[in-house]
Amino acid sequence: MMSDSALIQAHQAGDADAIGTLMARYQAILMGMLVNRVGREAEDLYQETWVRASNGLHAYDEQGNFKAWLFQIARRLVIDHH
Repeated sequence: MMSDSALIQAHQAGDADAIGTLMARYQAILMGMLVNRVGREAEDLYQETWVRASNGLHAYDEQGNFKAWLFQIARRLVIDHH
């Protein structure tokens, strides 16, 4: 299994499948968090989280923790939603 870091580097190098692997890895936990916070609107925020993550991965700081970065995007979307 590739690490998050390796998948991010692959995505940055143009591997379109790498983001899908990251999405599969975090789908259940991210959706769970969103459902707990916004209920029925979770799917829309889930999709928007991945759009923003995908668009921002080119500038992602490898020093950070990808999961924390991803969930920060989702938390900000929840705040904006409310």
